[in-house]
Amino acid sequence: MLKRIFSVVLALVMVMGAFAMNASAADEVIYGDVTGEGKVNSQDALTVLQVATGLSEITNYKTGIADTNADGKINSSDALKILQLATGNITSFNKSYDNTLKAKYVDPVFAHGAFTFNVTMTDESVGEFDMVFSTDGKAKVIATIIMFMEIVPVEVRMLHRDGKNYQVVPSVSWGLEKAQGSYCEIEDDIGLLFDNYVMLFTTEMIYGSTTKKTVDGVKYDCETFYNENNACFEFYFNGNELELLVVSNGDTVQTFDVSHLEKGADASRLVIPSDCVYDESLVTG
Repeated sequence: MLKRIFSVVLALVMVMGAFAMNASAADEVIYGDVTGEGKVNSQDALTVLQVATGLSEITNYKTGIADTNADGKINSSDALKILQLATGNITSFNKSYDNTLKAKYVDPVFAHGAFTFNVTMTDESVGEFDMVFSTDGKAKVIATIIMFMEIVPVEVRMLHRDGKNYQVVPSVSWGLEKAQGSYCEIEDDIGLLFDNYVMLFTTEMIYGSTTKKTVDGVKYDCETFYNENNACFEFYFNGNELELLVVSNGDTVQTFDVSHLEKGADASRLVIPSDCVYDESLVTG
């Protein structure tokens, strides 16, 4: 039973990697260059005008490149700005990743090297999971609560430390046969799974737009980013605090309710219980 539950949690994390791979570095983006020629010219302006008038379509990623004023719309104003840049009438667009709330308040947390964030992840296929991620730069931990036998809440920690991987289930006072002690097992590279999740918050994506949105009566500044796989990342800020991250690609939508994000590791979760023994025979691959 425990192995089946762990497999579900691991599979949940594995899904996330597909959204964040092959993302383009923000400093390589040339805004306005929708044709991908490495420069902005009149052809880019024509292409954007065709998109604005419904004569052509572009990908999510190129939408971020075409939206020169970051208002979330592609219209004739963007085409004009691109033409003005191409002809030298202006020298830049009023759009920069460095000025985003993500760059100011999210990136520094992860760049610190030790961080903790709590999320409630919602996915139509797997339901809802409360999860904690933390690292001190050496150890990495994913923690979640599962309902064992649908009645006993059990914390599961997937811990990567000193090149070794652990799954830790603190002892349960009742409801489990042989409940004393900890159950340790590994079926996948927990460090890789951890990194896949963190990539959703840290990957350098192309900045698309900043718009006002209301969710459940709360007004947010919503910053939209894209990667080359056409995944869309919407960061919802309430003031300077990130509260929601919505990741979508096609019909797949996953929502992360961020209840806690700060510099510094949750040291209590990075401790391996003394009765938890690393078993090399349980490592696959």
